[in-house]
Amino acid sequence: MLTLLSGDHNSTIRAEVAFAAGAFSWHASQELRDRILSAVDKTAAPIMLLYAANDFDTTPGKDVSAELDRLHKSHVLKIYPAIGKTSEDGHNLLYVGIPEWEPDVFQFLDENVKHCSNQLELTAGSKACLHNTQPVRGCLFVIDGLHGS
Repeated sequence: MLTLLSGDHNSTIRAEVAFAAGAFSWHASQELRDRILSAVDKTAAPIMLLYAANDFDTTPGKDVSAELDRLHKSHVLKIYPAIGKTSEDGHNLLYVGIPEWEPDVFQFLDENVKHCSNQLELTAGSKACLHNTQPVRGCLFVIDGLHGS
């Protein structure tokens, strides 16, 4: 969720990638939903939303995608097949579904952060953090859940 809140106050962000944004908390707070939708209204960067079909809830991605469609803003919503058997398994797409999402995320970054001379390296051993904004030789990207530079 922090990724989606970043772009409305940082115009230097070139791309946003959010894994399972709001999947566990979307229905719990109208204020949160309003804040996220307001933030994406002000975001200039293209947004990629990724979920597993069996995550706790994919509605946040569908709602944000619908808002971005309405605003004619660049975005991608990917809902991958179920990962494992439970909602918790699905929520771990970031960690256990790397072969599924990796090509899509790199393609999205290549298309939207193409003027950067350094590449983001993601591996299964990447350490997680809640929010990461790292300068990459003049470019700024935000990825929820991953630490990369």
